[in-house]
Amino acid sequence: MSTTEAVRAHYDEFPYPTVVNLAVPRPVAHRRRRLSYLLGRRKETAIPPDARIWVAGCGTQQAAHWGMSFPEGRVLATDLSPEVLQRAQGLADALGLAHVRFAQHDLMTSPPENDAFDLVVSTGVIHHLPSPSTGLKHLRQALKADGALQLMVYGTAQRAPLAAIRRATELLAPPEMKPEARYALAIDVLRATLAAEDTCAPLGRAALELLETYADHDPSFVADALLHPLEQTYDIDGLLALLAEGGFRHQSWQQPALWQLDGYLPDASALVAQSHERPPKDQWRLVYALSGLAAPLLEVLAVPAEAPPVAPYAMEDLDAMPLQACSEARVVAVKDGRPVGEVDVPALELNGEQLVGRPAAGYGSPRGFRLPATVAPLLSACDGTTTAGALIERFAADLGKPAVYQTLGTLLPDDIGLLVPAW
Repeated sequence: MSTTEAVRAHYDEFPYPTVVNLAVPRPVAHRRRRLSYLLGRRKETAIPPDARIWVAGCGTQQAAHWGMSFPEGRVLATDLSPEVLQRAQGLADALGLAHVRFAQHDLMTSPPENDAFDLVVSTGVIHHLPSPSTGLKHLRQALKADGALQLMVYGTAQRAPLAAIRRATELLAPPEMKPEARYALAIDVLRATLAAEDTCAPLGRAALELLETYADHDPSFVADALLHPLEQTYDIDGLLALLAEGGFRHQSWQQPALWQLDGYLPDASALVAQSHERPPKDQWRLVYALSGLAAPLLEVLAVPAEAPPVAPYAMEDLDAMPLQACSEARVVAVKDGRPVGEVDVPALELNGEQLVGRPAAGYGSPRGFRLPATVAPLLSACDGTTTAGALIERFAADLGKPAVYQTLGTLLPDDIGLLVPAW
């Protein structure tokens, strides 16, 4: 069996992920506008509402996710596994996402279309290919000249605790062992290692204990962690090299605030100040080196290597930027691959004299945040028609101009991401 066939067989046996809910920020344009901001786009170059999107390696969930986020778009969702595609299409059909189409596709082959897509999304896929750089080159071929790639690959730090359990399972499992038996063996290895506290000291015990809690109710999650036949991981330099090999360059992290050292060393102001004197790549390396298992996901936005550089936003850009706040998230509950209900969850809740929120910015773990309740009128005024400059002038008397600047800056996509330009 070839590596590609083994990967297909794995996902046919363990379709991934098990979909529990789908969360999409409101207004529906929020995600598109957030991506445009992080890419440094202006109004004339923003990702269009009717963007063509290729979800390359869609799994069971992402086709629906991107279809809900781009209701006017045209979404192509592909995957290697027929079983995964059947489940993904069933969910999309149940949600009425007629603008999402599906096709079986191997990323090691040529892309389904060349120079066709405004956005290509590949989350947790490239690192499962025999040649990740080859797959990345095919994603590049599919992009328009002004297109963008959203990519996530595994970080070596986060996957390190799983390596020992994976290796032990490989050594104990005979080649002919069936998937169900191999899964049971992996769980036995995991539980036996965790139980031997006096004689075994596995790396990342807390992470392994959390994984063990999923063993009985989410086999696809555990199998993806412990049984996948092919997995490669990356650090900062490896990721940047991979992007270059594929014809891309790093444009932004999906959650830029998570790559600031002050979020990990809050009581080491001198070290943080020293880090700010280093180039951005060194700052990322510092975060990755010191945060360990708490390191952020390697989730990036990239553009073709030959794309013209984008100038940073100047103050006049920001002052003229109409801002819109994420008011809530539409959360669709899913059971057995079908939607069973939905609720609107407020982006902010009043708790005493504070507004508490936790925006759904990406697939990682965006930090919660707290704001003084006094800024609620400012956020309500971010209605998509009022510019940042006008907001600063309007609320300067009540809150103070520095506080308004700070609040708006903190809520833009390069930090919390609750505010986006209304393009």
